[in-house]
Amino acid sequence: MGNDQSTAATQVVDDQGNDHVGFRVLGIQENSPAAVVGFVSFFDFILSANGIRLDTKDSTFMELIARSEDKPLQLSVYNIKSQTTRDPEDLYDEIVEHLDQPFQCYVYK
Repeated sequence: MGNDQSTAATQVVDDQGNDHVGFRVLGIQENSPAAVVGFVSFFDFILSANGIRLDTKDSTFMELIARSEDKPLQLSVYNIKSQTTRDPEDLYDEIVEHLDQPFQCYVYK
């Protein structure tokens, strides 16, 4: 999934000096599962998926998404505005209700 030529992903540093690296959420489709679980454009970063850190620019995240088609993908999300990390698994039931719809979250690494 990774390779030796991977480069660092998008990185932010919180007020305590902790690094958070991952995919920045750029847009969310209205009424999509991403909107239902409360993703916030620009301020949210997806740090990990299914327990795998997304700290390099490679195809890891895309491969995890492809393997998780029609099933929930556990994500860890950091919000730079509130400086909190949350795991949308808390909203698992709401995600499952919307599995027939695309997640509709646009990201940039």
